[in-house]
Amino acid sequence: MYFSAFAARSTDIDRIVSTLSADRSYFGLASDPPEDYYLFAGEIPWSTDYSGNTPGRYADEISLDNDHDLPVEGLAHCYGFEPYHSELNDAGQTVLPSGAFSRAHDLRGIPQSFNQAMPDGELASVTLGAPDGFEGQVLYVGEALL
Repeated sequence: MYFSAFAARSTDIDRIVSTLSADRSYFGLASDPPEDYYLFAGEIPWSTDYSGNTPGRYADEISLDNDHDLPVEGLAHCYGFEPYHSELNDAGQTVLPSGAFSRAHDLRGIPQSFNQAMPDGELASVTLGAPDGFEGQVLYVGEALL
């Protein structure tokens, strides 16, 4: 299961907050983030192969009630390199800022990591994996970008 972040229209915020506050077990949020398998990690986030140029790839909907679904945009992307392709690269299943988010803020990859920076070098996102023996990832994004 993913706990995921997404962007929504400001006019929908009160409705989203009230639904989530009333039902803390609510899991009707957006689906898992898009994933790329065959991409060189050094191409993230600048390559057009990263997250493709498919319009709406991060677009999703959440169902809060029977009225209608609310459009949202996912803010995460999964680098899913399959480790059986290389004995040296086991970096797959890493969560990063979405391609659309990275392009919107002109983020740059930081060498030898999956972290990203602003054009002036200020740290914009940090990607962390779980410690040995555990599973999962955490993506931190600078508050100023949200």
